[in-house]
This record gives sequence, C-alpha cells and structure tokens, in this order.
Amino acid sequence: MSNEALPTKKLSSNDIVEKRSLQIFQSKLPLEEALFQPYEDKMPNLDGHVEFLDESGSTGIRLFYQLKGTENDVNYYDCDIELINYAYRSYEPFFLILVNIPQEKVYWEHIDKAYVATRLDIEDLSRFDQKSKRIIFPEDQKINNNSSMLMDVCRKHYDGIAKILVEQQSLIIQEQEFDGSPSKSYEEIKEKFTDSIKKLEEKSMLYYIFVYILKPFFLDQRMEKKRREALRYLSITDSEERYIIENLITNNLLGRTGELIFVRSKNDVISVFNHFIDAGLINLKEITILFSKYD
Repeated sequence: MSNEALPTKKLSSNDIVEKRSLQIFQSKLPLEEALFQPYEDKMPNLDGHVEFLDESGSTGIRLFYQLKGTENDVNYYDCDIELINYAYRSYEPFFLILVNIPQEKVYWEHIDKAYVATRLDIEDLSRFDQKSKRIIFPEDQKINNNSSMLMDVCRKHYDGIAKILVEQQSLIIQEQEFDGSPSKSYEEIKEKFTDSIKKLEEKSMLYYIFVYILKPFFLDQRMEKKRREALRYLSITDSEERYIIENLITNNLLGRTGELIFVRSKNDVISVFNHFIDAGLINLKEITILFSKYD
C-alpha cells in the first residue's frame, strides 16, 4: 500500500483566514514596539493581547483583542451581542480588530460603555433583543505603525475605569462616615495597618517561592490553570499579584522577559524557602500533590 494515497487532515478555509489575518495584524506594528501574545487555547471572548514596548522595555500597557478576518473588501462586521456584552463589562481595554485580507487593511474599534451608548445607540443592553449589531469601522481607524496612538486609547480607558472606581469608593466612604460607631485610637488603627502589611509581606515571600518551584512561571495562557491554582492556594487576589510582582521586580528579587518572570538569585530563594519549611508554613508534600496534576 502506498503512503502517498493516504488522506491527511489539512487546514480549513477558516483556519487559513484566521492565520492570514493574524499575520497581517502582526505586520502592522513594529517588533520593537509591540509584543503579540495570541492565546493558544480557544477563549470565548479574547483571541490575545498586545503588550506595548518602548526603549526601556515593557510599558505595562496592554490591548486585549478579538480578531476577525474577511476575504471580502468590507469595513464592517456583524458582532454577536454576547461579545458586545463582554466588551461593555470589561475592565481591560477591549478592541475588535477587523482584517480586510484583500486590501491588507487592519481596522480597530475600542468598544466600551461610551461606545455602546453613543455609537451603537444602545441605552440598555439587558433589553436589547437583537442577536448581533453591525460594527462599522471608520477609515481613519486603521492599525499601521501607530503604537503610540493605540497606547493613548488604552491609557484613557484605564483612566476612565480608575475615575469610576474612585467615585464608587467615595460613595462608600460617604455612607460609612457617619455610621455611629466610636472613633478608634491611633494605636488601634496602626495595628490594623501593621497586620495588613505583615500579611502582604508573607504572601509576597510565598509568591517569590512559588515562582521558583513552579518554573518556568508564565503570566499568560501557557500556565494559566497552574498559576490560578497557586493564587488560590496562597489566597492572593489579582490586584495583590500585580502589586507583588511590581514590588519584587523593583527590588531586584524577580526578573521579567515578556510574560516570563523568574527569580534573580537561586541562593536567595532557597534561603527563604528553607525558612518557611522549617517554620512549618509550607507543606512540600501537599504542594507536590496539588500541582502534580499539571505536569
């Protein structure tokens, strides 16, 4: 029997469109300005993110995207309402990217609450009964060597989210200002601060250890499940993790290359590791069993 006659699986037309769209998208931003991280596992709302770079390295600014490609010469896309709902709720800057393959044009649209209300003219998404909504991409919103402009859009998004959070916190404080409870002494308040700092200090050292024992330690989809398991085990929230990473990098305890973080000194982390084991704060057998399912 001849091997040449045996049929094999080939790329589908959809696979070709997806791969070609990503290639065109990536070609529109310089390598020294944008680090593309497509998500390998199929995600329902996100296809990946772009991390912007400058001469000093990563800026920490990310653009999260859903990528759509078309072999027709058009500048619109009929978007499922579920994706619009996701974009509306997202705290991160969400971009719908449309690649016009024949013209090799890459359109972008930043979809957030303001866009849904003003551009799509949807006052209440919970009452919107259509299955999709047409997104029309303006001709002046194309990606082509304009990383700084895209970063500005992302910065404004984060500024808007921060403003909303400050306003919400202000309302909470106003409600609690006159709760009728007696004022606490300085020492009582200081004790709360001290306890909070001690807990975060211990979490930081444990996170430092876990970066070492779970290496290679990636912050993206390559070890999302394992990392989430570690955060649950250590009772670390997403915001605490971001703070811890920034702090450890600033103090030269961790290094970072793209989405990979690593300990700077093996001897230092082993010293901390041994201390926690001797103090009974780490159960090595329990950790081994917990994470063995990911190996």
